[in-house]
Amino acid sequence: MGTDPGCIDCTANVLSAARLMRDTGVPYVVVTERVEDRLAPLGVISADDVVTRVLALELDARVLTVGDVLATKAAPAA
Repeated sequence: MGTDPGCIDCTANVLSAARLMRDTGVPYVVVTERVEDRLAPLGVISADDVVTRVLALELDARVLTVGDVLATKAAPAA
């Protein structure tokens, strides 16, 4: 079981993110976007996000992207 989270491109599907979490043994992955010649972090997607924002809503994890899941997060309370 690993301790470092993996990174995944924002255009990857949620199923790929879930598999990366399983393979690394870390319950979240860092979501990145390519900006010019570097990767820029956009946020994280967690196992909880997969369950509550994808599976519980019966959405297709093979079609939905991790960027889609990040975009659905509510703004933090002030």
